[in-house]
This record gives sequence, structure tokens and C-alpha cells, in this order.
Amino acid sequence: MKRKFLLLFFLAGIMSKAAFPAPGGWTCQNVLPPGTRLESVYFPDCRQGWIAGTNGTILHTEDKGATWIAQNTGIAEDIAGIFFYGEMLGWAVTWKGTILHTRNGGEGWHIQRQGLQMDLRKVFFVDADHGWAAGYGGILLTTDRGETWEEIDPGTDKRILDIHFVSQSLGWAVGDSGMVLLTTDSGQTWKAATIGSPVALDGVFFADSITGWAVGHYGIFHTTDGGLTWEEQVPGTSLSLADVHFIDKNTGMATGMSGKILKTSDGGQTWHEQYYDENICCLRSGLLTDALHGWVIGHNGSFLWTEDGGTTWHSKELSLNTSLYGSCFVNETTGWAVGDEGSVLRSADGGASWQAQNSTVSATLRCVSFVSETTGWAVGAKGTIIHTSDCGQSWTGQETPTTELLWSAFFFGPDTGWVVGDNGTILSTVDCGLNWEAVEIDGNPVANNARFLDVFFISPDTGWISSSNFILRTINGGATWKELFVDQAAISCMHFLSATEGWIAGMDGSVLHTSDCGDTWNPQNSSTTGRLYDIYFADTSTGWAVGDSGTIIHTTDRGRTWTPQISGTSQTLRNISFVSSQSGWIVGENGKILKTTDSGVDVDNNRRFPGNRSDTRNAGTINCMDRQSHVKIEYSAPFSGTVVMRIQDLSGRTISTLVNKYHQSGTRHAFWDKKLQSGAPAPAGMYPVLMTLANGAASIARKGMIVLIR
Repeated sequence: MKRKFLLLFFLAGIMSKAAFPAPGGWTCQNVLPPGTRLESVYFPDCRQGWIAGTNGTILHTEDKGATWIAQNTGIAEDIAGIFFYGEMLGWAVTWKGTILHTRNGGEGWHIQRQGLQMDLRKVFFVDADHGWAAGYGGILLTTDRGETWEEIDPGTDKRILDIHFVSQSLGWAVGDSGMVLLTTDSGQTWKAATIGSPVALDGVFFADSITGWAVGHYGIFHTTDGGLTWEEQVPGTSLSLADVHFIDKNTGMATGMSGKILKTSDGGQTWHEQYYDENICCLRSGLLTDALHGWVIGHNGSFLWTEDGGTTWHSKELSLNTSLYGSCFVNETTGWAVGDEGSVLRSADGGASWQAQNSTVSATLRCVSFVSETTGWAVGAKGTIIHTSDCGQSWTGQETPTTELLWSAFFFGPDTGWVVGDNGTILSTVDCGLNWEAVEIDGNPVANNARFLDVFFISPDTGWISSSNFILRTINGGATWKELFVDQAAISCMHFLSATEGWIAGMDGSVLHTSDCGDTWNPQNSSTTGRLYDIYFADTSTGWAVGDSGTIIHTTDRGRTWTPQISGTSQTLRNISFVSSQSGWIVGENGKILKTTDSGVDVDNNRRFPGNRSDTRNAGTINCMDRQSHVKIEYSAPFSGTVVMRIQDLSGRTISTLVNKYHQSGTRHAFWDKKLQSGAPAPAGMYPVLMTLANGAASIARKGMIVLIR
């Protein structure tokens, strides 16, 4: 059957031609902050690996890089190098002279050395005990896994940018001005050599004791005598290279400063370009684990991998394996998110970047609640409650009288709190969690065995607890509870604005409203049939609910009408946190974090054109025509500037960049071959199309959706 493409635009009056809506709505916030520089990658095998970069970032994968878990380093320094010996022992170094070490695969990192007057760039170990760290200011040597580090004078004041050893005694270092250093005594003394060129050398690798390569600014250099003499393998090249790695004397790759990957199969006699992306300013580090598998990382969070020896390189947004179930922002900048395996993330810049915190627990955390920038709690599986009074820098466990799964927590001030969970679990505290007491509902066996999923209080006296089909209400601080039955709903969540008015949501898109304290509930048309996991109202009119398959629904009239919002993801969304009617965050599965600063409403605002003239006529239009082999896209630019047009999947990953160049005003054409970046045919589904036009004086942005129907 012939594939058909239908182009839909959300503000279009017709299908075939319309302007892209202006940017707004919900944007994806990766745990990696925008512009994150990934500096180092290491895979001991083709399955498990680590990458490191700015702001203390270390991520770990156990599935070839398909998903990643953020590891807590406890520092915010930029990490320049990471190395593992096996799957458990690892080291990382920073530009500020800090050395980190882990004995358990990165589940816990601790500082081995700090305060060194050295700008460390690389770390390398030949076995579990013998290793070296190098940078601007010298070389460090350890023979005891890094418990002690000896400072070595390499006999030069030039920057050392990479280091490599093939045995405990034999190694090399390279750096500025074509410098090559050679040691035969474990780094105690170094002999200087040169490549015969003043270029800075960023990478070095030896396949054995005599055969090696060095790369840097404008060159690839090769030695067959252990580094005493070097010859240039690619004479006259203008390409700057950052790293080089070989799996034997013949097969290797080099990564470039301008988004290029080079491959050789003949020891470097010939080098072939395998990958090029002009939008990546630097591919900083790469390695091959065998003839098929390789990984490359770089600036702006770039991550590439190959499973066919580099014939094809795949690019993707780093996706966290950690699902997030709860979030809490206390203001426009400061917030937390919690999830699988004790994960706690904190942001101090409105979600632009996130730092992993050490929760001290491995249990899945389901909810987080903060009453100030410093004081908060998180609850989850196995009766876990953890508490912090220092912004999450340290978390301590609080003793509870249960081992049940705890689903929700609500604190009314720093002292009074409630937590609910499975098998009728209701816990309360009046002393900041120092003591938690179990609450039983007298004479109610149903309540005492129920799964309580949510708790909400609007004052110390008045609150509600919800199970799947009934609600408990108290008006005396939990001394007594009244059972309220709800028809037509399997409840997942609730939110109240006052003692009388509230909403509940749950299975099959059900949303119900009460205006009499929960005694009666009236269904509302939610516009969705998927399960809803959280609901939130910022004021008496404005609310949101989220759920399955990236569902976000929004109301501005107390829920009389609900309209879908574009989330840009198919991941299940679990929790909502707003600090105003405009600014909010949503978290969900696989580390998905979304943010809005305009209530999530994606509207076509007027754009400012040169001369401060407001005009939306012909403000970037396109006309799509389906062809058997491609989609032809005709687009217009109302002023001259750089046009970028990309096709993405629903996760936000770019699958094809159609246009990225400067154009004079007028009409142009772009073509999509109906394929993914891997070259495979695009499957049926929805593909957002993003277009921007910008120059020094003005900019516009438009977006729409291509729907592929098989």
C-alpha cells in the first residue's frame, strides 16, 4: 500500500498550507542542561559504559546507551576524563584538580584527591592498582588504586592533554606545541620527543609498544618506533581532531572538532569520513570496543553510536532509564524530582539543569514534598521516608511503623505531615517526622485494607485521602474520618482549592468535580480516554491533568471544558508541579521532564520584524506535497535569514535536518525522503516539523505535524 503523508498545522484553517505556531507550550527538559559539554566516554564492553561532562555530570548505561542513569558525584565541577577498569572500579578527573573514585560501578563516587593546583584532563589505568592522571601542571601516579597519588615532574610546563600506557612501565603523553613525552619507568621520568609540528595534540593511542597515533589541530600523526619519530598520515589537512582510538594495528577512528568521525582499516594509511554534522561543534571523545561497536560524545550533549563498525552512526537525545513519579517546585527556580531506585534530582535554575542527589536509599520514591527551599521529604517503597533540611545536600531516613509502599505525602508547614500507601496505610507526624504514627479508621475494614494513592490538606484540620473508589475526609486534623463514595471513577489523584471545591481524576480519562466538600461529584468531559495520574489547579479556573501516552489536558473554566495540550512525547506523565498559573513542570517515565512558562498554551503570537513592525502576514508558510519517494515541502521566508527545518519524532529527537542555511526572502523547497536518520523507512506515526528563521534583527519560529498513515 502506498504510504500517505498528511500535514497538520494546529492553527491552520486548511490542511495544505499554514503557518507554524509560535514557540510556546511545553518544552522538554533533559536532565542534561542545554549546552552541556560531554567530555569523556568509556565502555569496558559493548553493553556497559559511562560518559562524563560539565557540572559534575556522570551518566551510566547497561543497555549499550539506549537509556542512561544519572550518577551522584557530589560535585559541580566540570569532569574532563573518566576511566574504568572492569565494571566496578572507576576514576574521574576535573579541570579543578579533583580526582573521584568508585568501587561499585558509580553507585557511589567519593573524592580521592582535591585542591590540586592542576587542571586535570585525562586519567588512565593499566590494572586495578596502577594509574596516572595528567593535565596542565604535571602528571600524577598511583600504585594503590588512587588511595595515594604522587606528583611527577614531566620536565615541561606545557599542557598535557592526553596520556596512554600499554603496560605498568611503558607510556606516552601528548600536549601543546607538538609535545610528545615517553616513559619506560612507570612515569617516574619522561623523555621528550616531537612530531615535528607545533600543533597542539589532543589525543594519543598505542596499539602495542611501538605502534601509535596522535591527533590534534590539523593533523594525524603515526609512529612505528615507540614514539621516537612520527610521520603525518594526512598531510595538509585543515581538520582539527580531539581523540583517537584503535582496537588493533589496523582498525581505528578519530573524532573531530567540527562534528566529524574518521575511520581507518589499514593502520591510517587511508582515512575515510564516516560521519559529519555541521551542527556539532566538537565530538570530544570516542572509542571502539570491537570491530562493530563504538560510541562518540561531544558538546551540546551530542551522543552517537554504531553497531556496524561505523558504516552508520546513530544520533539520539540521551534518555534516562529512571522514571520520575513525583516533583515539587517551591519557586520559579528551585525544585526536585524523584523516581526509580532512590533517584533524587534537584534543579536550581528552573529545570534548565538537574543534579543527582544522594538519597541514601535504593527504594523507588513516589512523591516529594517541600515546605521551603531547605526542608522537604520524599516517600516510596518499603515504607521509605527520607528527610532533608539542607536543600537535599544530605538526606536521612526516618523510622516508620510500616514496610508498605507509600504513594503520597502532604505537609502543612514544617511540622505537620501526612503520608498514605498500600493496605490502608495512613501515617501522621506533628514533629517534622521525628515520630510517625499509624492511623487506623475505627470500624472500617475496607479503609484499613485499601490502597490509598493520594492525600491533600487545605488546612491543618481539613483534608482528604483517596483510594480507587472512595474518599476519606477529616475536618478535625484526622481525629475522625468520614467515608465518601464516588461513582463512575477509579481514582488516581485529587486536588482541592478550598474546603468545598475540588477535583479527582483517574481511569478512562475520568475527571469529577465537587463543590460541597466531596459529598457529591459531577463528571466533566476530559476529552481523553487514557488514565490520568495527576491533576492540579493553580486557581479557581485554571487546571491541568496528565496521564498515559503523553496526555496533557488543560482547562480555564473550572473544568467545564478540557482541551488537549501538545506534550511532544508518548511517555506516560506522572506528576504536575506549578508555582503560578503560567509556570509549571511535569515529570514522567524514562526521565521525561517538561516545562511551560505560558500555561502550556501554544499560541501564534505576533512576531517582531525589522523596523519594529508587527506583522504576521506570510510569516513563514509551507506547502507540502506527497510524492512516491519523498515529501516536497515548499516554504516561504518573509525576510532574509538563516532557515533551519527539522523533522523530529515524538521524543524530541531530530530524525532529519532538511534545511540549515542562509536564505534571501522568498520561496524555497525542501525534501524529506520519508526515512529515519538510520536510513530505515519511517514507520507510521506523528512527526513534528520545526522551522526557525532568524537574522540579527528578527526571528520567527513555526511548528506543525506530519502524520504518516500506512
